[in-house]
Amino acid sequence: MTSEEPLPDRCAAECRDGGYCTNYPVDGAERCRMHGGTQPTGSDSPNFEHGAYSKHFKSDLSDREQEAFGDLVDALKDEERTQDVFRETAAELFLKYKRSGDPRFLREARQLLSEFNVVDATDHREVEFDVTTMSPEEKEQLNGLLDRNPQE
Repeated sequence: MTSEEPLPDRCAAECRDGGYCTNYPVDGAERCRMHGGTQPTGSDSPNFEHGAYSKHFKSDLSDREQEAFGDLVDALKDEERTQDVFRETAAELFLKYKRSGDPRFLREARQLLSEFNVVDATDHREVEFDVTTMSPEEKEQLNGLLDRNPQE
């Protein structure tokens, strides 16, 4: 049922026949269930846009964030400082991996380091050494390393 004018305390969505919906809105919403009153709003909505990729992203940053953004851009211009940025990011990812045990952090860190030629992406490295010349402490450390789970 529709009315020719929107009624107070009603849904008032425009209907196909040109009138206005006369259903009561859902509690906490402005529309009835037929016109989206049960849809999540704000950040709960699947269509919510956070703005991180908007063209106005930089202008929406606080002064402190803009300064940090500028410092990062400057760091990425210098090749040596760029490597430092990637090393710090990879270190953060490794720490997240150690805390959470989530292998995605480890994969991301390895990928970052190998993509930007910070380190080689190989899982294993061959090392040559003479065990006979090692001190007992060094042998103990080596045994500890060899006994470790490769996933750690």
